[in-house]
Amino acid sequence: MENIIKRPYRRLSDFMKVYQFMIENYSVDWENGAPATFFEYAQMLFWTDNSQSHRNAIWEDNG
Repeated sequence: MENIIKRPYRRLSDFMKVYQFMIENYSVDWENGAPATFFEYAQMLFWTDNSQSHRNAIWEDNG
């Protein structure tokens, strides 16, 4: 827990890491959060303002 860092979300390099994390940790039936397919769909919508995606943050423990 001592090595946790917060950094901006980088859409091109972080997408697959976040997607894989969601597949491993969230169920498809929304019982414990939004599934990875929802994240994927939200990232690809034409009305998503990608110029502001850096305002999202990633919390990492040891990179």
